[in-house]
Amino acid sequence: MKGLITGSRNRRSSVDLLRIIAMLLICASHCVQTTEQFLDFQAPTTDWKMLLLRFLRFGGTMGNILFVVSSAYFLQGRPTSKKKAINILLDSQFISIGIFLGFIVAATVAHAKFHFSFSEAMQSIFPDLYEAVWFVPCYVIFYLIHPALDLVIENLTQKQHAELAALVFVFYGVLGLLKVQPAYSSLLAFIFIYFLIAYAKKYESSYFLNSRNNLISFLFFGALFIVIVLLKNALSRRFAFFMEYPVVDGMLSVILLPMLVSLFFLFLKMEFRNRIVSFIASCSLFFYCIHENKIVREELRPMYYRFLMERYGEAHLLLYVVALIALVFVFGFIAAIIYKETIARITSVLSAVVEKLLKAGFDRLYVRRYPDGDREI
Repeated sequence: MKGLITGSRNRRSSVDLLRIIAMLLICASHCVQTTEQFLDFQAPTTDWKMLLLRFLRFGGTMGNILFVVSSAYFLQGRPTSKKKAINILLDSQFISIGIFLGFIVAATVAHAKFHFSFSEAMQSIFPDLYEAVWFVPCYVIFYLIHPALDLVIENLTQKQHAELAALVFVFYGVLGLLKVQPAYSSLLAFIFIYFLIAYAKKYESSYFLNSRNNLISFLFFGALFIVIVLLKNALSRRFAFFMEYPVVDGMLSVILLPMLVSLFFLFLKMEFRNRIVSFIASCSLFFYCIHENKIVREELRPMYYRFLMERYGEAHLLLYVVALIALVFVFGFIAAIIYKETIARITSVLSAVVEKLLKAGFDRLYVRRYPDGDREI
């Protein structure tokens, strides 16, 4: 029990399994998202297949929340590693360059006609600079600043921490239901979730480590989520206003966030360790960068749907989506594992070299600016 509260490094494989599930949810959402180029997902429907696809579309938000909640829980109280941050960015870069070059070579060999503008090529080669893979740079910034967040948390009283959590709940949860989210950004969502999880871990650990409490919370908010989505669809048939009303979407959703926090703590309590599961989960970042690469997202996935729809029509859309999810998930993780065992070893060495160079350069600049050492303010 004590290891759970402090977030020991000997983490249970149940959390790693949840990370794999989160990746599957994100993968499913992105595969469904591509069909929006051909179909209107906002339109109300009585087709159960379209409703199922609409539920799968929420998987991206759910997966992102699970990753941030998990990171927030285990990062608290732990120092940052500049090498790790550099390593993440290098891996994202190498994967993007590899896919871009591979696509160009394959298109040339197949005599296919594809035109990339300079801007599109730069976005494919440097995804983190152009937010082509938004989660990676956002996570890296969040990872680097989390010790500063820990300092703030340490100096908050329980009452101040509770007031901050309540303020976040009102401004980004309740007002989010009214389509009002002042100064919202993904990084702010990461930070706010960090503060919320810190409060739960520091002051409400006995409640959140109670499996019964978490199960009730998960089932309640899960049922509420399903009812709200179905109700929105029904109301949209009578009132066009509800077609674009978000209701439950967003990382700070008052429905999804408590549901998925409860799910995280349920998995945290499971007695489960498996080296294969942990190894696959360690490839999650690589999988994310591969499956959500700009070329895969904007060229290959649409090409897949266009090919099937032109030949077999839209009647089997659900089958197309399920097949694509399976293909992307399986082959994406195979590619991620191959990358981890090959090129990732090179980026690990490079990141250590880059860290040393950056540290040496900073130390040199600092000595020139402050030759007498640290100055008191």
